[in-house]
Amino acid sequence: MTLLALLFACGDPCRHAPGCLVAEELAAGVLSVRAPAADDVWIVGAPDASGPLFLHHDGATTARMDTSAWADHELWWVLPLADEVIAVGDRGTLLELDRASGTAVAIDGPTDDMTFFGVWGASADDVWAV
Repeated sequence: MTLLALLFACGDPCRHAPGCLVAEELAAGVLSVRAPAADDVWIVGAPDASGPLFLHHDGATTARMDTSAWADHELWWVLPLADEVIAVGDRGTLLELDRASGTAVAIDGPTDDMTFFGVWGASADDVWAV
């Protein structure tokens, strides 16, 4: 199991946790982590100068997804599926990231005034945001 550890003190927080992922010096706050596997870790959160936090860790490296189009939004929850990753947040934010291309697009939602605090789905055809 992969553990996300934020460094607030001296020392190595992962010395006793094999597979630990350390997020150092993030300018944005982490709000949700989903890890279907040690090489498939998704992290979302508050915005910084690049947009809301949307990271993927493949077991070796961590890549940031381009969320600059949603610069002032927060992502509260993430749902990795087989071919896409769904992220939801404030201001009606519903994003679908295509795993193959790494491109995120907005999904039409009910209103821009709504905050989505969670998302769950059994498959790409059965996804629920709350």
